[in-house]
Amino acid sequence: MADPQEYQRKVAAALMQAIFDASIVEEDGKPTAYVVSTEVVAALINVIASILEGAPGCETPKAMRELTEGIGRKINVQMREMRKITEATGQRAFEAVYTRTN
Repeated sequence: MADPQEYQRKVAAALMQAIFDASIVEEDGKPTAYVVSTEVVAALINVIASILEGAPGCETPKAMRELTEGIGRKINVQMREMRKITEATGQRAFEAVYTRTN
């Protein structure tokens, strides 16, 4: 297998491209991406759960809980790091207009 970081970069890029492709609509004759964050996160959770359900080390409810708690901590750390970068540079890693859905 390739370098793990390179593999992660490729998977992340493919996921982002798939999100944009699924989000494109025509507006005034121009393609525009409307990314609904709650829907995207729900879809990503389904994908993650499908991948991890059969992972080695997830045979018991306790092991599953420990794994998901660790993932939650990693997400929290990454969000805080991204916020620091945004505050330092004035630019977000993912530029979007955020709206609420019902």
